[in-house]
Amino acid sequence: MGIEEQLAKLFADVLEDVIVQTLGDSAAGRLKSIFSPDKRKRKRALIQAFKSAIENTHEISPELKEALSDREFAEDLLKYVLIGDFEKIKELAGTYGISDMDNFVRDFEKELRLKDEFREIITEIRKTRDLDRIAENTEALKKYLVGEDLEKLLNDYFKSIEKRYGYLDLKGFSPRIGRKEIVKIPLDDIFIPLKFVDEVKIDYSATRDGETGFGKSGAKIIGMDDLLGYDRCVILGDPGSGKTTLLKRFAYEKRSYIPIYVRIADYSEKMSQFSDLYSFVVNSDSKYKNLFKWAIEGGKALILLDGLDEVIDAAHRIKVSEEIRKFITSFLNNKYVVTSRLIGYESARLAGFDHFIIQPFEREDIEHFARRWYRAIADESDKEFKEAEKNAKELIGAIFRNKSIERLATNPMLMTIIALIHYRGKKLPNKRVELYQDCAETMLDSWILQRIPSEDYLKDKDALIEILSPVAFDIHAASPRGLIDEDTFMEKMMDVMVSEQGIDKRSAKKEAKEIKKYLEEESGLFLEKGTEEGKSLYGFFHLSFQEYFAALELVDKWKKGQIDLKDYIFDSRWIEIVRLGAADLGSAAKRGRYEATEFVKAILNVKDDFEEAKRPLILAGYILSGDVKLEPDTENKIIDDLFYEYLNTDYGELKDIIGDVIEELLSSEKENVISGRIKELAISENVRAVEPLMLIDVEEALMIVSNLAMSKNVEVRRAVAFNIRAISHRVRDTPKNIGIINNLIKDEDFITFLNIVSLFDKERELMAAVRVPEDFKESYNLKKSSLFLSRLFSFIYLIGLDDLMKDEDINIKEIANSINSIYKQNQAGINSILRFYPFPTRMTYSKDVFSILATKQNYEHAYLDFRKPINVIKAIETVKNANLLEDYFIIKELSAVNKEFVMKNFEKIVNNFRNDLEVLFSITSGGIISGQDKLDAYKFPKTEDPVIRLLISAILKKKPDEGIIKECIEIIREEKSDKNKRALFSLLYHFLNPFVRLTSSKMTYD
Repeated sequence: MGIEEQLAKLFADVLEDVIVQTLGDSAAGRLKSIFSPDKRKRKRALIQAFKSAIENTHEISPELKEALSDREFAEDLLKYVLIGDFEKIKELAGTYGISDMDNFVRDFEKELRLKDEFREIITEIRKTRDLDRIAENTEALKKYLVGEDLEKLLNDYFKSIEKRYGYLDLKGFSPRIGRKEIVKIPLDDIFIPLKFVDEVKIDYSATRDGETGFGKSGAKIIGMDDLLGYDRCVILGDPGSGKTTLLKRFAYEKRSYIPIYVRIADYSEKMSQFSDLYSFVVNSDSKYKNLFKWAIEGGKALILLDGLDEVIDAAHRIKVSEEIRKFITSFLNNKYVVTSRLIGYESARLAGFDHFIIQPFEREDIEHFARRWYRAIADESDKEFKEAEKNAKELIGAIFRNKSIERLATNPMLMTIIALIHYRGKKLPNKRVELYQDCAETMLDSWILQRIPSEDYLKDKDALIEILSPVAFDIHAASPRGLIDEDTFMEKMMDVMVSEQGIDKRSAKKEAKEIKKYLEEESGLFLEKGTEEGKSLYGFFHLSFQEYFAALELVDKWKKGQIDLKDYIFDSRWIEIVRLGAADLGSAAKRGRYEATEFVKAILNVKDDFEEAKRPLILAGYILSGDVKLEPDTENKIIDDLFYEYLNTDYGELKDIIGDVIEELLSSEKENVISGRIKELAISENVRAVEPLMLIDVEEALMIVSNLAMSKNVEVRRAVAFNIRAISHRVRDTPKNIGIINNLIKDEDFITFLNIVSLFDKERELMAAVRVPEDFKESYNLKKSSLFLSRLFSFIYLIGLDDLMKDEDINIKEIANSINSIYKQNQAGINSILRFYPFPTRMTYSKDVFSILATKQNYEHAYLDFRKPINVIKAIETVKNANLLEDYFIIKELSAVNKEFVMKNFEKIVNNFRNDLEVLFSITSGGIISGQDKLDAYKFPKTEDPVIRLLISAILKKKPDEGIIKECIEIIREEKSDKNKRALFSLLYHFLNPFVRLTSSKMTYD
């Protein structure tokens, strides 16, 4: 009998006991109703269900197998999985000495929750457990709730949450059973748990305390429950990636806290009416005001702040961000989750938060959603579950037969639209804009059917779209909440009917009322979303559809010459709309390619005051990556110009964002063109082409890389080594990869050698496959590498500090002794950072010392250490005089661990290094002076110097005056020092970049 079946039998034996312990005897009846009242049949069904779940999990390690043979361990493990107590699971693993249980537990818990028969049980168990936790604090709560029935208040509150957030809020998306009835789908039935990874700004080339930093390719994927292990986190995602649904799911599920959901746009619009964010939050629902006060002040609240990017004005967004920081500083003991789109977030970045990016649906997520979608419809209607499974299989097949549709389906909202269109019996479209078109038309279909027999106007869907588009445009331009009051909405509709469609005023008024009623009651596309000052407020049911209709209006206004594209293409809030507008133009059957080309040419011809940033070109590249067909000459010019800038720019931020565009293009219909260009450049030994080479087909890439590994150009070999290190988890011990490593491990270049030897950390199979040279253990490069890797990495060839301290080479011996003395004197509280890019650097610091092991211009080691208290000015001068290959990150980290000195001596630092902008940029970047440590404006030097004023604006996160920006742009053009130009570009780019690096598998070698 296999371990899966043994474990399934054991879990089946103990499940009923766990349910009775948690929920009481009455709950055991529910188990019988789900599986079978017959004990033997029930056990067989349970065994089968558990076995299926276990088979789909991470491999069970020998340690875990041994522990699972202990019934007490298995019972505890199942209980903690069911109740979702992952802290207890960690304790259990520690007690039994199991080091690798986490992956199995996460997979097993996910598989159980994906099964209908277990999901209801798990949900009920967790609700009961969480309510019990809250009940422990009821005495304290009573002081806030004089004269109120506490138990009733809590029950009412959680029932209101269930009512608001317990169902899939799809409105017009919901499939209809019959002609009018709209199915209301419980979220439990259809929700697919999201996954997350550390955000794109992660320092991919750095290693902290031994953890390798390989970007997304090596970053750990975490689940929803892991997120709440962080007290403060920001969730970033693309439109439709599930940010709002995630927060509402947290509110619905997490009962160990009092969840409070707030739309940031609501606060932004009413900010002047409240003294601070706390006041707004506690008054957001008057019925529960005292409950909210108790929860926030007692550290019992889960504050869910949705949509920071939806605040229209960038400067106002920064103010809102500052109010969030103040709120958190005042009430540190709560948990805070903030959501934002990627685009629009960076200017108001929240310091002191952990940042995560929502990951796209994987194949299994798409399949699960399809099955749940059709099962939920059947559950609400005819109970034909076999037919539902058949329909789900057809939907899954239709998605995975077409790569374009498969890409779209990785987005949760677009997957929902795909499912709806399939349910309605329509052919699935290939492009995102076509999905919006089909969905909008589907939502408006019944309007046309109703009006065919009548004498009314507006029997055409295009006429309705013509009315909704200017409404969407005006809302997006003016309302951060995405709302319009009833009177304005009616006036806007009537105005379009009269001026654009030739309908008389009296008929227009009647038609407007009919349209409003239809949109609200039947289509669900445009809904009443609240009231204010006695007036109803309306908005599109999802921001993506507001943007789609606004895009239609934007291109219409452009055609008529009514707008200047310059007002839109440099504004992060309009980038998505511009892209959708181009895509919609390109989707037209006859003139689409011509009109889309003219639109993109108009974008490229916009005069950019910050032309160094190539913003029109980047936007054109993103438009092309959305499979918008342009005339061949225009497409080729965009691609040529993108590659030229990528290969030649001196500005790191520009290279990175263009790298992102190239990666997006590789996922588009232009894949073969872009892939061919990358291969051609890499074969010609262009160093920068090695990075995107890692994004194409692995087999093709390795064929080229194996030749590049033997290049006479050391820069090429370094690029290969760094990138092989970055993708090692994908290729591991494949023959081509082993061949490349066999070549590079003999390389005399230290930087190449270090990147390759670092691959051996915890990779015994890889080490066994590689042919290690005979003189490897005695090589000078291994000794130098061991200095960088000691105490952080572990593999059999690594030379320990004890041996290095006795080495015959004086330099190595002295450095090893210095590193060892730091560890010896500070056995606790040691932090180490190891950077591989662009040049090896190791920084080690404790409460007493900050030490640096870096690489000189001659590729020998330089060792510096500074005893605390550190005079940062003198330390920076020492670093600058050490003749290092690279010192930006050293100065940045040196300043970060000595904030107090930097703050007290900021004016001196500015005076000392005014002519070295890279130093000033490095000490103020990355939130080093921010948050509660932020300097007040009066502490900054009084200056008319535009560069220093720009620097101060960056520190304070306040957008500088246009005059300062213009002056700094002129200065960058006259500046002679390349380093100063790069630093000033970085400062300007922070304020003037409307894009964001959208993908997270970044290319990092230069």
